Order: sequence, then structure tokens, then C-alpha cells
Amino acid sequence: MKFDTVNLDGIALNYAVAKAAGYSDKKLREALEMNKLPDFISSWLLAGQILEEEVIQIIPYTSPHGVDRWRADHRHPFKSAGSFAYGKTPLVAAMRCFAQEKLGFKVDLPAEIQPSPAKGPLLGRRMSL
Repeated sequence: MKFDTVNLDGIALNYAVAKAAGYSDKKLREALEMNKLPDFISSWLLAGQILEEEVIQIIPYTSPHGVDRWRADHRHPFKSAGSFAYGKTPLVAAMRCFAQEKLGFKVDLPAEIQPSPAKGPLLGRRMSL
């Protein structure tokens, strides 16, 4: 079943990021079975390389009450028109943006990690010039 990339979180988002980063289906299955999927949304060490290589910018998105969420923008001039996504943490926003840029608006997930249906509005989109 396909899920909106910009609404993914937790293990589902880590799976999508690993897939977007080039992990093979076999390696993804093995990582899931052994509970050793990389935690991109919690580790700056893992996500930092992606942020740097993909030129993803992270910006605090504030309201009068403070930082509500974060926005990540991917605008690499030689690769695509760009994408953006929001998240409750900087890494969630950035990894949603990366997964969307590489995999598109929807991603297939194995049954064991499928999230519950999304609530709320779409939180990102692909930009066009």
C-alpha cells in the first residue's frame, strides 16, 4: 500500500529514507527482521551526510508562541526543481523532504511498518519553476 511521504514518521520514515538512500530491498528486509534499520530521524551523524550531499536547508517555522515545527527545503540547482516538507523536529522535516525528493509523493511500505491513516492537511509538496 502507498503512503504520503510527507506524513511518514518513526520506523516508516526511516525505512523510506533508507530506500531513498539506495538500500537494496534485500538489505531493507534484513534490517527490518533484525530490528537494525538506521535511525535517520534521531541521528545527526546519519542524517548529516544526506543533508550536506543533498543541500537540504532546515528552517524553524514559528508562530507567536514559538517554534511549532520545522521546514526543510531541497533546492539543488542541478538535480531538480526542489521539494519541501515540515516536521516536528528538524530531522523529521529534512528526512521527509529527502524521501519525497527521491521517491515521490507516495511510497510503498511493508505491512509490518505501515502507519495509521494520516490526519490533517498535506504538509509538503514538490515545487516547480
